[in-house]
Formats: sequence, structure tokens, C-alpha cells
Amino acid sequence: MYIGSKETDALFNPTRYTLVDTSLPNVKWAKSATMDYDSYTKKGTLEIKLEMDPFMEPLIYELAKKHPEWTFISDDVWPRIVTDDNNNQIGTVVTMEVFIVLHNREQLGNVVKTHFRRQPAYAMTNHRISAKRERGNSTKTNDLKKALRIIDRDFGRKNHKERLMELRGKGRGSLISAHNSISGAYQMLIRSMLENLEDHVAANFQHYRDIVVAAGMSPTRLDALPEKKEQYDIAHGVYERAFKQSEGLFVIAANSVYLALQDDKDESKVAYHTWTSDTVPDVVRRKIGLLKLVDNEAFLEGVGYRIDQDSFLILQEDENGE
Repeated sequence: MYIGSKETDALFNPTRYTLVDTSLPNVKWAKSATMDYDSYTKKGTLEIKLEMDPFMEPLIYELAKKHPEWTFISDDVWPRIVTDDNNNQIGTVVTMEVFIVLHNREQLGNVVKTHFRRQPAYAMTNHRISAKRERGNSTKTNDLKKALRIIDRDFGRKNHKERLMELRGKGRGSLISAHNSISGAYQMLIRSMLENLEDHVAANFQHYRDIVVAAGMSPTRLDALPEKKEQYDIAHGVYERAFKQSEGLFVIAANSVYLALQDDKDESKVAYHTWTSDTVPDVVRRKIGLLKLVDNEAFLEGVGYRIDQDSFLILQEDENGE
């Protein structure tokens, strides 16, 4: 399992990019499927030559050989037209100097060419480097050996706590968005009903449906109200317990390992748990089992919310606060 981003996923989408091999098997150029390369190559009569920026080459080649499990993808590149002494185009070159570093599809960070103290420099950034800095989100150096040390120290797959904190951010956003979408649909339907019903509701409330239909509202749309209300009540119940009452437990369940973060508005009360399939509490196993039966971004009453295939938010029970 990996927790990626839409931008990272796009690199492996063949409708967005073609990954072009270089002299090292784990260094690739992401050739955009939408860029008009013909405008740089005399309508396709010239080939594009791919090259590594001379300053970046020793760093990327050293890392690529040292870490064959990593993939280095350069996606921020533009063709450069090469001309002869008479200004005739004789070729087109793409120079790679911006790299996304991945382990499988988990983004470990970025390494790019920049300038520092008026000299070419390596700029490295990821979540760990950003967290250490008071200003900016990258660290820079002109020194190759120092750059290698920084990358060896700060790049690497996320540990359990980092993955759970990332899940909490992703899960909160996903849950809030899904809740607001369902809530908005329900509230919009209620407002629409009341707009049509306003003149009659006080006098003949028991017959509100017939009155609203007679006033012009589609009966098919109105008949969806009980279902929308049920969906809203379930989503709102999970939302209130997870965020208002701090009863949410974010869980990553993959490869017989359960990583859990007990969420709380009070950061001092946030707690982390790690279980195996043999030690995971029955209530956690049961609720995750139920959530695996529904679609992503679905709520289950009294159970929780499915974020994606391996990520869940479950509601804790009084008898099992773990």
C-alpha cells in the first residue's frame, strides 16, 4: 500500500505521461502527452535528445546506483532547440534537472537544480525537511557529498507515525468533504421543499407531500427525501462522534498489520497503536470488516467511514477505548 498524491499518480497515467528510459534503469523522463513536441522538432522530422544536467548528473547517478529500489523521474523539462552557425535547427535537447524521488509509488521527496550563493546548488525537499525549517521548505547546498548525506538521512519511506499523520490529514479532508456533500444535498432538498411548501405547511402539515407536489415540486424528487434524510443522519452521526466527541480512530489495515491513530482535538491526547492480525482488538477487526464491504467514501451507522481500500475511520465503543 502507498499513500500518494494526485500529482504522483499522474506520472503513471499513460494518458498524461510516457516514462522514457535513460542509461540507468531507475532514472526516467516523464514525457508529457499534452505538449506539442512537433513545434520543437520541425513537425517531427528531428528526434529529441535526452540529457542529464551536468551539475545534477553526479548526484542522481550516485543515488540511482546506491538505491536501485528508488525511481528518479524528471517531469519539469522543456525542449531546447539547437542550431548551427547559420541558425538552422539541427536538433532538440531535453535537459533533466528536476527530479521526483519515489519508492514504488510513494514519493520520498524532490531533488532539483537551483542556485545558492550565486552558484549552482542542489535543493532537496520533503515532509521531513520542511518540518525542520522555520523558513522555506527546502534545504540547499553546493556540495555533492553534503547533498548525498542529507538525502540518505532524510529521504526514505514514511514510518508508521508519519503514515498515520498523513492519513489523518487525508482522512479528515475526505470525511469532511463527503459529509458536507451529503449534508448539502439534504439541506438543498429541504430548502427546495420548504420554498414550495411555505404557504401551506401551517394549515395542512399532514398533507405536506400532496401540497408540495401540487405547488410544483417533482414527486420523484420529493420521494427521495426519506433516503437523503437517512444518508444525512448516518453521515452526520459519524461526523459528530469523530470530530465533536473525538471518538474517531484512523486505521491503516494492510498485510496483516494494523496501524491506528486515536484522534483528538487536544494534540497531547493523540495516541498511536500497532497491532497484528493476532493482537488487533475484535471490535476493530469487526468494524474494518464491515467497512471493507462498502464503497470508498461510504459511511456506516455506528461503525465509521471508509476512506479507501486500506484506510478507515472507525468509531470507538465505550467498552473498548483502544
